[in-house]
Amino acid sequence: MIEETAIVRAVDGNRIEVETLKKSACGGCSLQHGCGTGLLSRYLSRRAKQKIDIPYDRDMGARVGDRVILGIAPSAVSKGSFVSYIIPLVAMIAMALLAGLLFDLHNDAVTLAGGGIGLILGLRLARYLTGNFSTKADFQPVILRKIP
Repeated sequence: MIEETAIVRAVDGNRIEVETLKKSACGGCSLQHGCGTGLLSRYLSRRAKQKIDIPYDRDMGARVGDRVILGIAPSAVSKGSFVSYIIPLVAMIAMALLAGLLFDLHNDAVTLAGGGIGLILGLRLARYLTGNFSTKADFQPVILRKIP
C-alpha cells in the first residue's frame, strides 16, 4: 500500500472528506534552504491542497481535525500512470508515422501535425479512461488508520 497522511475536514454519515498536502522530494535534501527548487516547492505546497471524499467506517472514530493515514494499491498507481503517460505518447508517435506514410514521408509539417493530432486524441482517451477509474473500488483510497 502506498500511504499518505491526511487531515479530516468533514464527516458526513458514511463518507469523510480529507485534505492532503502535495509533497516535494526537496524536503529531504540537505541543500533545501539554499536551493531555488526547494523554495519554489515550499511556496507552491502551501497552495496545493487536495480534498478527497471517501467512504468511512464509523468504528474508526475519526473527527474533524484528526490525522489519518490513507492508502492506495500500488497497482492502481501503476495503471493510472500507464494510461496517463504511455497512451498519449503511443498515440502521438503512431499518428505521426501514419501521417508521414499516408501523405508525405519527407514533409516534416505533415508529420508534426499528425503527431499533434495524435497527442490530443491520446490525451482525450487517457482522460476518458482515468475518469472511469474513479468509479472502480481498486482505484479509491481507503483510510488505513487514525494517527493518535
